[in-house]
Amino acid sequence: MDIKNSNNTGEDQRLSIKKFNQHQLESTIDFLNRRYFEKELQSALIEGKIDLVYQPQYCLNTNKIIAAEALVRWHHPTIGKISPGQFIPLFEKSGLIIPLGKWIFDKACRQLQYWHSNGYEVKLSINFSFAQLHQENLIETIIQTLTKNKVDPAFLVFELTETMTIHNIANFISIIDDIRTLGIHIALDDFGTGYNSLSYLAQLNVDVLKIDKSFINKINNSKKDKIVFLSIVSLAKQLDLPIVVEGIETKEQMEFVKKVGCNIIQGFYFSEPIGGEDFGKLLVKMN
Repeated sequence: MDIKNSNNTGEDQRLSIKKFNQHQLESTIDFLNRRYFEKELQSALIEGKIDLVYQPQYCLNTNKIIAAEALVRWHHPTIGKISPGQFIPLFEKSGLIIPLGKWIFDKACRQLQYWHSNGYEVKLSINFSFAQLHQENLIETIIQTLTKNKVDPAFLVFELTETMTIHNIANFISIIDDIRTLGIHIALDDFGTGYNSLSYLAQLNVDVLKIDKSFINKINNSKKDKIVFLSIVSLAKQLDLPIVVEGIETKEQMEFVKKVGCNIIQGFYFSEPIGGEDFGKLLVKMN
């Protein structure tokens, strides 16, 4: 037996065991964290620790707020603010995304009805997840919520991402057609980030395109991204689709999108997401 090789084999085994133990430890911590947050999520829903904020969509032609996007926020009592990018996947894994989605839809409709009752006929965009779209009795649930809150569906926009289409495009088309039959508009969110954006657009009956902010962030530094952005704008115009450009943070970005014919913007340049009461005050000031 080669003692040197034997020693190496023993060392390799020890390293493998060490790596395995480290991986096992990380997996255990991840599991415990997930279990902890799942319980915290349930409590947050019950105790009202989750809230909605609204980011205005601004028309550059009329200089008025024409819509808002409802965004969910979670302020944990000990951790503080937790971003949606962190807790939404937990909701999806735990199955709580369905009750969360129902809560968001109901609260957003109540807020929209309140604005309308005060004379502000803005539209409201609500993000829908893949799981929500495929829940049982989807259309019945939507109708019940609309009826309960006395909301005109023509003022609602459901934002869906193109990644939802990769599983079953035919089923996806059927679902959004059923939703549009109710009078609700469909926006394709984060457009341009998927691999099949153009081919899907030809098949889907959507009412609005939301161009992903990643293009806006790069237009000054990337010729390719600028070309893609301008191509999307040109395509949308040919299809008679309104465009909302997300992620506008500077005057230069605003002036650029206005120059190329995009007149509806959303982003921190105009307003960060704000509470329903503050949004109402902004409507009074701007409109």
